[in-house]
Amino acid sequence: MLEPILSITGLTLLYTSSLNSWSTSLNLLVLYLAWTSLLLTHSPLRIELFGTIITRVIFFWIPALFLSALDILLPSISAEWKIRTGGTLRFDVRAGEMFAVAMGNMILSVGLQGGMEWILTEVMGRKSMLRVSGRVPLPWELVWDLVRGVVLREILQYYTHRYLHSNASLYRKQHTSWQHSSPLILTPVLAHYDHPLPYLLYRFIPLYAPAAIFRFHAITYYIFLAVVSMEEVFLHTGFKRLFFSGLLSGAGRRNAGHFFTRGKVNYSAWGVLDWVHGTGGAKIDAKKSWKEVKERGAWQRGASRGRK
Repeated sequence: MLEPILSITGLTLLYTSSLNSWSTSLNLLVLYLAWTSLLLTHSPLRIELFGTIITRVIFFWIPALFLSALDILLPSISAEWKIRTGGTLRFDVRAGEMFAVAMGNMILSVGLQGGMEWILTEVMGRKSMLRVSGRVPLPWELVWDLVRGVVLREILQYYTHRYLHSNASLYRKQHTSWQHSSPLILTPVLAHYDHPLPYLLYRFIPLYAPAAIFRFHAITYYIFLAVVSMEEVFLHTGFKRLFFSGLLSGAGRRNAGHFFTRGKVNYSAWGVLDWVHGTGGAKIDAKKSWKEVKERGAWQRGASRGRK
C-alpha cells in the first residue's frame, strides 16, 4: 500500500522540478520510465485515487496542520500576523469538529471520484475521466491544461458560491450555518468545513469538472490539485501578508472580507468575476467588518436567550 503512494509522490515532485531544469529531456525520460513501471504494477483507478490522496496530504493537510498549530501553540505570535487581532484558533471541541468535518468531506469527495470512475470504466465500459496512460504530457501541454483548468474552476466556483448565498438556493441555510458559523476565526481547515451537499457543489464539482471536461492526464491533475490545495490553505489563513506576495495577500483579504460579512461579497478567489458583476469588496475595513459581525452575534445570542 505504501509503495504506490511513494511512487506517485515522487512522480509529481519530479515532474514539477523538470519544468525548471536544464536537463529537462533527461528528467522527462526518467519520469516516463517510472510512470510506465507504475502502470505495469498498479491499476489505473488505484493510481488515480492514491495520487489524489497523497497530493491532498502533502499540499493541503501538512501546511494546514502546521499553520493551525501556530494558532494553537503560539497564539501571541500568530495573532500579530492576522487581519483581525485575536482571530486565532483554539484547541477545543469546536476545533476538533472542524477538523473532523473537513477530513470527512475530503474523504467523501475522493470516494465519489472513485465511484464515478469505477461506474464509468467497469460498469459502462467507457474511458475514464482522467487519462492514466503511458504517454506523459509535454510541458506546454501541461501548462495549457493548467491555465484553462484554473480559469474554468474559477468560473464554476464563483457562480456556485454566489448561488449558495442567494435566497433561491436550496442549500443556503446549510452552507451559512456550517461554514459561516465562526466568521471571526480564519484557519486553513475552514476551506473544507461545510455541509456535505454544499461542499460537493462548491468545492468538488468546480475542481473535478475541468479535469473531466478537458480529460487531464493523471500527472496534470495531481499538479492542478496541488495548486488548488495550496490556494485553499493560503486564502484561509487570515494572515495580513503571505510570503511577501501581494497577489496572495490580496486574495486572502478578499476571502476574509467574505467571511467577515457572512457571504455578502467576494465569491471568487481572485476577484475578476466579482469585479465584473460588482460583487467585490476588496477594500473592506476588516476591523469595521469584525465589529459589525460581533454586534450581530451579540444580538443573536440575546434573541436566543429571549426565546428560551
